[in-house]
Amino acid sequence: MREQINDTITAGGTAQEALTAEPYRKYLLVQNNSDEALWINFQDEADEDVGIKIAAGGSGEWEYETMPQIVNAMSIFGATTGSKFGITTDSK
Repeated sequence: MREQINDTITAGGTAQEALTAEPYRKYLLVQNNSDEALWINFQDEADEDVGIKIAAGGSGEWEYETMPQIVNAMSIFGATTGSKFGITTDSK
C-alpha cells in the first residue's frame, strides 16, 4: 500500500517522529522541500549532524533489500519551524 505524507517541522531544533515502525515497509522516499538541510534517523532521534543528511531541495530513496532499517520508526530534525518535507512509503 502506497502512502504519501506532506508535513513540516513542528518545532525547529527538536527531533520529531515522522514515521512509525512498519514491519512490511519495502520502499521509502524522503523529499526535503525546504531551503535548509534536514536529518533523518532510523535508530535514535535525529539531530543536526546525526543521522542521514538530506540537503535542501534534495531527497533520499531506499528499498528494504539495501537498507532494512526503513521498517523502523523514523525521526526527522530541522533547525527551523515550518521546514517542509514529503515522504512516500510502500508496504507489502
